[in-house]
Amino acid sequence: MSKIKKNNKIDTQLIEDMLDEVLFDCYDIMTLPSKLRLTNKGKILKVYPHPICSENGYVVLGVQYLPHRSYYLPDALLDRVIYWDDLLDAIATKVKKQTKSKVKVLGRPALYTAEDARQWAEMKKSGMTLKKIEELTGVKSHNITSYLKKYAIAV
Repeated sequence: MSKIKKNNKIDTQLIEDMLDEVLFDCYDIMTLPSKLRLTNKGKILKVYPHPICSENGYVVLGVQYLPHRSYYLPDALLDRVIYWDDLLDAIATKVKKQTKSKVKVLGRPALYTAEDARQWAEMKKSGMTLKKIEELTGVKSHNITSYLKKYAIAV
């Protein structure tokens, strides 16, 4: 890599780091608590902190309190916001994909559903024996008992 390209890359990195620091300063200001102000007409107004930035966005000059939460940031800072937003979205997507692929269902799927167990419970409540339910459904009585316990269905 030539010296010029290397210097440009270092300069770009320094500018991005500086803009990130200014952006974090702006965020710190935006998270300050709101205040109550008295207007000239004697009304109480809730005002919110807004950062005051230089035109190029390289310096936070101060704080002003305004009655709205619509913030103005110079274009250079907005570009950094978009950069960080895209980066965080990409990371979240990658993590989501990794966690989905690592999730494994242990064991085999259940043969009978909670609805099946509810039907068996109704049969049992109506006075049928486990043997009779087994004859009608073809499900072994010990399976019926296990699924009633599994789905916590009282008989």
